[in-house]
Amino acid sequence: MIAKLKDYLEVSGSSVLGLDVGTYSVKAVQLNKTDKKYSIAKLANVKIVHENNSKSNNKADTIKAIHKCFEILEAKVNYAVAAVNGPDVIVRTFKLKPTPKHEVAAAILHEVEQVSPLDMRQSIIDYQLFGNLDEESDVLGLFVAAHSDTVYKMNQCVSNAGLQNVLMDVNALAVLNCFSEFSDHDKNETNAVLDIGNAFSNLMILPKDYRPFVRCITQGTKEIIERVSREQTMSLEDVEKTLAGKMSHSDMNAFENSFKIAMETLINEIKETLLYYTSHINQCKIDKIYVCGGLVSAVGVEHLLKEGLSETIEVWNPLIKASFAQSMENIEEKIKTGPSMATAIGLAMREI
Repeated sequence: MIAKLKDYLEVSGSSVLGLDVGTYSVKAVQLNKTDKKYSIAKLANVKIVHENNSKSNNKADTIKAIHKCFEILEAKVNYAVAAVNGPDVIVRTFKLKPTPKHEVAAAILHEVEQVSPLDMRQSIIDYQLFGNLDEESDVLGLFVAAHSDTVYKMNQCVSNAGLQNVLMDVNALAVLNCFSEFSDHDKNETNAVLDIGNAFSNLMILPKDYRPFVRCITQGTKEIIERVSREQTMSLEDVEKTLAGKMSHSDMNAFENSFKIAMETLINEIKETLLYYTSHINQCKIDKIYVCGGLVSAVGVEHLLKEGLSETIEVWNPLIKASFAQSMENIEEKIKTGPSMATAIGLAMREI
């Protein structure tokens, strides 16, 4: 089953591990919750190390990274909430004309078939209605469709690591889940959240009614770094170190220009998405774009986004607003990883 937005998920129970299994690293978070307030109990961020310097994402290497996260957390539970991501995952809001209750499910399936590029015979579909169902009013809701192979592979990866995947979520919705709790956004404004991942980036637009618009952009950190690596004849590791400010290139002007050009595709995709939204979905002003993901800590990223986009840009670090368990060590260092932890935190907020 694919989980829904926190505001519409009526479940309660025990704690779970939020497990963000990416193509570059694995992040895991465990939360404490008291009086509807969350605190960070444990977190881990482990890079996936490929044996024999292989560039391919070997499943065994990912499983090792999951094991390492579990060891760092010293977790007492093995219940996990993982998520799927990418072009094989579709998130859409919908609006149907007044429909009898017994016909709603069929009407939603028909709506999904009209707008989803996925083969419905090979997809897993779930939906959630907004508000109470009234046969005299329009039916508003959110549906998620994901290719069954994508869901199966993620579930198998978590299972092979010795954890029980109790809910399957979606990266974009998990980030919004985290954003609702660990940000200071103005709920009376229309804001966007950009999560720059390794393989993909997700752009989520949140209007005042909190009916999100989600788009997966097939451009991420990996492609950007690989382009800079080719143009500057540098190893991927050296590009990463330079962007992190840990080393200097012999010609920094050339390096910065390559990085700027490599970022242009992502920035143009964001522009086109915002233009489409404000022209066809909701004729409104996007007040601010909150940016998270591992790349936002790279030197120059915030400047390039501000330069390329007319909207106000703010780097969002969910751990700045978070409280931590008293047993947590090296909190300042952990806070620095915050922009890349949003998905894992959002997943850990799910309950069973």
